[in-house]
Amino acid sequence: MHRDGTTPIALEPLELMARLAALVPPPPRHEAMSWARRLKRVFGIEIEACLRCGGPLRIIASIEQPEVIARILSYLERTAPVQYPPELSLGARAPPMPSALP
Repeated sequence: MHRDGTTPIALEPLELMARLAALVPPPPRHEAMSWARRLKRVFGIEIEACLRCGGPLRIIASIEQPEVIARILSYLERTAPVQYPPELSLGARAPPMPSALP
């Protein structure tokens, strides 16, 4: 034992590494961005709130099979009137017209 109260210990290299690794804190976790927030950030599409009432939207299903998606869209095109067309804030416009040279 030393005068300052510490006691020397002998460790094998792997044991030393294990003890040092236990002292390292885990990396900070970043909050995962939801798909709705990604859509809003990238495309400017507001999908977290209802366009009609402003209330919160919630996910009721995640459909990923192309055949099922095609059947649903086909059905909706035949039966549902277009009441609330999607609003994209992408600033879409026609391509520039070539200027007339004199």
